[in-house]
Amino acid sequence: IVQVEFEYDTCKDDVSGQSDFTCSWDVNKGSSYEVRLEDTVIDRDGNVNCAPNTTPEGVTIIGSEKSALSGGPQKIEVAFECDENIIFQDGDTNPKYCIRTDIFINDKFGETSVAYHKTIVDVNVRLDGSIAVSGISLEEDENFFEDVMFMKQYEVNAYQCAIEFPHVQSDYVVYPNNGRNKLGICIETTMTDNMIVGIDEFSLDMPPVGSSPGYSPNNNPRIKDDVIVW
Repeated sequence: IVQVEFEYDTCKDDVSGQSDFTCSWDVNKGSSYEVRLEDTVIDRDGNVNCAPNTTPEGVTIIGSEKSALSGGPQKIEVAFECDENIIFQDGDTNPKYCIRTDIFINDKFGETSVAYHKTIVDVNVRLDGSIAVSGISLEEDENFFEDVMFMKQYEVNAYQCAIEFPHVQSDYVVYPNNGRNKLGICIETTMTDNMIVGIDEFSLDMPPVGSSPGYSPNNNPRIKDDVIVW
């Protein structure tokens, strides 16, 4: 389980003059991050939300959209540039944009997105013609998502094994009332990246003495009420 803490910090004017505004986020771990710009829409509740798979005009990311992280806690800072002639061409003096930032980690499948954050950027025009920005951190509507349960079958192997470590496979005969009156059963998965955390049900069949091949466990005289009778 990977726990990534990812929080929005701020969006503000870039006083250095290198860009129009910058946004930053705090993250506790990750191998890389990716930033995407999207348009905004009014959702079913009348709130401003992100419009997936859209590309807004007039705002661009300065530099690479995807960059590496050092792995430990750090601050992500991304610069943006606005083209006022495009974003205000329709007379809109208060356009809004969505920034989606994904955090990736490296695992056996490659790079996997483990967390993301959506930020709404509010752009305003000042009286002198310059722009001012502010950011709003979007919270996901938890009522919109439904709990999903899925089941997948994995194969296991069960075999008789020695009681003592390292529990090698064995076919020794178990006798009552002596030092070999315990039966060892080992169960292991067929996939190395799976782990057995518990056994819900276990059954054992013990053929009668002298049983021939093709024996059926039904009505085994040695097992009564799930108890082995010697």
